[in-house]
Amino acid sequence: LDAPGADKKLLDMRNSTAKKRGEESALTFAARYGHVKMCRLLLERGIDMEHELDTKGYWTSLHRACANGHTETASLLLRKEPRLLPQRQKKSCITALMAAATAGYTETVILLLDQPLYQGGRDSLRDVNSEGEHALWLAAAHGNEETVSVLAKHDPGSIDLVAKGSMGAFPPTSGEGGGGDESGGGAKTAAATNASKQGGIAVPQPTTALMAAAYFGHAGVVRALHAAKADLSQFSEPNLEVKDALLLATRDGHLPVVRLLTAANKGRGRLGEAKALAEKLLAEHGDGPRHEQYAQILKLIQKPTMRRNRTNSRIAREIGKQRSKDGMTEGDQR
Repeated sequence: LDAPGADKKLLDMRNSTAKKRGEESALTFAARYGHVKMCRLLLERGIDMEHELDTKGYWTSLHRACANGHTETASLLLRKEPRLLPQRQKKSCITALMAAATAGYTETVILLLDQPLYQGGRDSLRDVNSEGEHALWLAAAHGNEETVSVLAKHDPGSIDLVAKGSMGAFPPTSGEGGGGDESGGGAKTAAATNASKQGGIAVPQPTTALMAAAYFGHAGVVRALHAAKADLSQFSEPNLEVKDALLLATRDGHLPVVRLLTAANKGRGRLGEAKALAEKLLAEHGDGPRHEQYAQILKLIQKPTMRRNRTNSRIAREIGKQRSKDGMTEGDQR
């Protein structure tokens, strides 16, 4: 670029990506791998940021940096061009915040939340992708506990916000070499693995972040959302077979999640339905590999019920003793 007669047009040339998912400029490619010095050099040499903003619907340099957790690179890009922040990928409609939240890059998420776009109002923070999923929901579904806590603290109102889309199995992502995938960003997650194991079963929609975390068995995320006062009783659509987080976790045999939700649901009226579902699943699986799993879940769900019954009996006995002392019989009381 500094050579005599160097063609400055090289700065703005784009090459097709290996998977033919779009075109990348030199800046986008450098941002993908977190090469801060190279990004700074390109910016200093006068790369056309208007051209960078017009990505023909593909990922911007900021998308690439955030999807791979390159916080310093993302910060550099935002200082140069804040208009990169709300840009969306054309097909999936994801923002840089969604990409970072999906991949669980909490430091990058914090950087983005500190930008004016997410400080002035909450509407932008609750933007959804083409499947109707917002940043907190994506972080929860992919098991990113720390990211979930940060997003929930920043906007408590989004905790029980429903994802309105219809999502199947998480598409496999390509994180090799820090590449990041256009489907959501970053390394292949536990959620993606879990979904593929289950044959690509779709998450029942609409669902909250808590329901998604319960479905995929992310106990840490469930704990974080419960601490953030997530609504444990929130239902999905009435016509769906499975209605809430506890029933989702029970159905899919996630014992740690059931343990958390069972303790949290004491006295909320949900345990009876979960017990009935566990009994049904136990009978259906007979001596199969998941029989013991559902047996443990059933035992776990029954414990709070047994404790409440013992407590009620103890209270009844205490009331009876007090009435006897007062010389009142049950008939007198009536």
